[in-house]
Amino acid sequence: MTARRRNIAAFLTASVLLGGLPAAAADDLVVNEAKVRMAEGKDLYGAGQYEAAWLKYKQACVVLKSDNCTRGLAFTEFKSKRWLDAYRHMRELLLPSPKPSLTPPMVDELSRMMREAYAKTGHIGVRADTGATLSLDGSPLLGSPSDAIDVLPGKHVLEASHLGRTRRLEVYAAEGAVVDADMTIPTTVEPSAAVPPSAPRLTPELSRPPVEGSDSGAQKSESTFWTRHRTLGAIVGGVGVASLGAGIAFQMARTSDASNAASIRASLPPGACGGAGSSRCQALDSAYSAQTRDADLGTAFLVVGGVALAAGAALLLWPASTSSPVSLVPVMSPRSASLELRGGW
Repeated sequence: MTARRRNIAAFLTASVLLGGLPAAAADDLVVNEAKVRMAEGKDLYGAGQYEAAWLKYKQACVVLKSDNCTRGLAFTEFKSKRWLDAYRHMRELLLPSPKPSLTPPMVDELSRMMREAYAKTGHIGVRADTGATLSLDGSPLLGSPSDAIDVLPGKHVLEASHLGRTRRLEVYAAEGAVVDADMTIPTTVEPSAAVPPSAPRLTPELSRPPVEGSDSGAQKSESTFWTRHRTLGAIVGGVGVASLGAGIAFQMARTSDASNAASIRASLPPGACGGAGSSRCQALDSAYSAQTRDADLGTAFLVVGGVALAAGAALLLWPASTSSPVSLVPVMSPRSASLELRGGW
């Protein structure tokens, strides 16, 4: 048997044995025994034995309902980290106003300890219907509490019963905070058969035409991608690619003509073509002319191809809306050729 159980058993045994004494004498003996326990608790508290001191005060305060005993019990509960019990007893001593037996230093000390105990405990603010029966973790609560319920931190179960209806709610109380619990039970309203169901209401989003670029207009955007100016851009771009290919071909032919002219010139003696031209001199003139012609055409096709390719890319990548038709106008000169885009986009 532990020391705590031995003390409780001895205290109860003494109470039973005193039952055979006159009432006044028995009361005096019980009160004196409680005062001895409180004095022992005070000594143990001073020695730093808070658990043993708490037990002595707990036993003493069963008989002694004095502020002094409650204060000593609250101190031992605080020191032994029984935060919830300590907070409740300190509230009893300080609220709604401090007990007259407490001196200002006692009030200051108890207020400080109560704030610390509050920060170590949980608190539940309950709202319930008038006349509802409430319980916390299976234990009934008296009425609807006006103040927050002080609890140990952690999960708790609240139940409310009212007019045959019941509500159950699990709440988690954190340290030093108040968690609100709405235990009001809403009245169930049966739907009326006389009221037909309302038709679905069109929202402004459903009645508006789809916006270009949105998901609702995606199909339309896909079907109208190949607009007139984009189709024209593809054609112009194709012409540009073909022109670039032709320009490269003429440049390659110019290189071949230059090589042919160099070969013919190497086979003729110096000054051979100064007078009447021979067949070899005529062949040399033809090679020079072909070289010049191919060079001019190659340059022209390369320029036209580059311009057409750039214009086609611009038409393909430009937005679909156009302010005026776009047209491709060829521009030719004796030494060059080009394409111009006219219109607005």
